[in-house]
Amino acid sequence: MKLSEPMALDQAEMESIHAQSLRILVAAEVRVEGPECRDLLARAGARVDPDGEKVYLARQLSNISGRPAALLSAGWTREC
Repeated sequence: MKLSEPMALDQAEMESIHAQSLRILVAAEVRVEGPECRDLLARAGARVDPDGEKVYLARQLSNISGRPAALLSAGWTREC
C-alpha cells in the first residue's frame, strides 16, 4: 500500500472542514451512558433524551477547544 503525499490545507479549507464537522456534531446524537454526565451536558446546554442515553450537543458545546467554558461552569470533572 502506497501512502499519499501529505496535503497542506489553507485557512479557508480548515474553516470549511471545521464548520462541516460542527454541523455533524450538532445534528447527530451522542450516546452517553453515565447519568451524571448527561446531567452535566444538559446543564451546559445540550438537549438530552429523557427516555434514554441520547444527547444532542448544543452548538456552543460542539466547538471544543480544550474544555468548553459551558462545561466548566456546569461542573465538568474528569469522570465525565
